[in-house]
Amino acid sequence: MLITKSDGATEEFNPAKFRRGLLKVGANKELVEQVLAKVEKKMKPGMSTREIYKIARNELGKSAPGAKVRYNLRQALIRMGPAGYNFEKYIASILKTYGYKAQTPFELQGKCTTHEVDVTAEKDGQVIFIEAKFRRNFYDKIGIKTTLSSWARYMDLREGSKTHNATPNFNQCWVVTNARFTNHSLEYAKCQGMTMLSWNYPKDKSLADMVNHRALYPLTIIDEIQNHEFENFARHKLMLCKEVESKTPDELTRLTGIKGKRAERIIQVCKLATG
Repeated sequence: MLITKSDGATEEFNPAKFRRGLLKVGANKELVEQVLAKVEKKMKPGMSTREIYKIARNELGKSAPGAKVRYNLRQALIRMGPAGYNFEKYIASILKTYGYKAQTPFELQGKCTTHEVDVTAEKDGQVIFIEAKFRRNFYDKIGIKTTLSSWARYMDLREGSKTHNATPNFNQCWVVTNARFTNHSLEYAKCQGMTMLSWNYPKDKSLADMVNHRALYPLTIIDEIQNHEFENFARHKLMLCKEVESKTPDELTRLTGIKGKRAERIIQVCKLATG
């Protein structure tokens, strides 16, 4: 049956892909089949992916509230906008959990000009220049122009490091996005030895895989969290549910000003997400 994506394009509903998505957020096989059966029963030609997503989350919530929270990851990344600064902080937080020393953002001097660098990371001799490309639409694609620009900035900074001590001697160039890449973009990146990381690329090592593998869910995965509350957390360098779940309500109040039962509720949902 044809369904409608958020960009208006249509595609055949893919049960195998749907199952994989549910399994990745911790639903067991029996529950996956129950949710799939409910979706297929309610499905109509042309139904939107958003409607399917709502049905699935509702069914998950009946017996697996943690999986329901985790199934919100794609929307959680979009909620980090409208600017990309919080996405940059989130990427840095993920990398730190994987053992990288990560910083964001600041200006560095290249050979020809200064560049505002989204994220830098270091680990085991890797010195990485990272462009974090946030998109409000999950179906947007990062094209060849962006990839060319990222490579040019990286190369200018490499040359700049020869005469400016504050500029790291980068040896890797990454582009990270919550959206997708065009084939031309990936082709050029492969030729230059760039690392490309998107919602669904590379297979089994994508951004979504990195998040799910270590339960590195952003606070925006909590439906009820308000935008001003999230901004408050971000100002205090708290981006992940893992960073909040270990706090006591009193600690959370001292850090953010969020009080009482509200603080308790946010900690409770963070534990659901990471459990």
